[in-house]
Amino acid sequence: MKGPTVKTDHYEELSKGDGEALYSYKGLPILATGGTHEYAANTIAGLLPAGASILELGAGSGALSLRLAEAGFEVTAVDYVAANYQARHEKIDFHALDLNGDFLADQEASYDAVVAVEIIEHLENPRHLVRQAFRLLRPGGTLLVTTPNINNPASLATFIWTGRFALFLPRHYEKDGHINPVPWFVMEDALKEAGFENISVSSFKSGVRSIKGLLGFVVQCLGWRNKGPKGQKLAALATRPPALSASGVPRPRA
Repeated sequence: MKGPTVKTDHYEELSKGDGEALYSYKGLPILATGGTHEYAANTIAGLLPAGASILELGAGSGALSLRLAEAGFEVTAVDYVAANYQARHEKIDFHALDLNGDFLADQEASYDAVVAVEIIEHLENPRHLVRQAFRLLRPGGTLLVTTPNINNPASLATFIWTGRFALFLPRHYEKDGHINPVPWFVMEDALKEAGFENISVSSFKSGVRSIKGLLGFVVQCLGWRNKGPKGQKLAALATRPPALSASGVPRPRA
């Protein structure tokens, strides 16, 4: 029986120097659109003190892991394509793992934050990733997930025109490995079902200016009751509930 669908040709090409990323950080390719890593790093830095332990899932070349380590965090990086990982820093520990299965079984409740930037759309089961993140977080720990937002106007216009969402066209399936679009309401439901609290599903990077002409105008008019996030990138933040003491009072985070 065949295993999970994991499409990595593009990332293996990058590891061999046969491809090129549009953005980089200190020479490390960034496998995400501009501003995504900055958003993630700034969000985490605004929530956690230096020295906090962070697990980055789908680390790619290690560009975001390096940013976080340089900010003073203790980082564990995970990616499927080990040859693509290039970051070298004393505060980063790397593991080559398939996120479609159970992973890091010996590290339950070990991290203050789990960061999954532009990886959930590469996996077969988004709910599984959310459950794994919950298991790996310490009580009171934070999960940050970003993924292409199929609810942004440009994506909806693309769907009307082609029957597929933006960034989920055939070329994105074959080259980029985007196999699973995750709508904002699925993300929200998955976080609730896994047991998270303080759930926020929002977006960043405006998607309005990228749609043009009559189709874009029609999409905006038809979607006036659509209250979902409209930016190009979906961003979910959630917290694992704090552990309770014997008196029922939340214990402070370790």
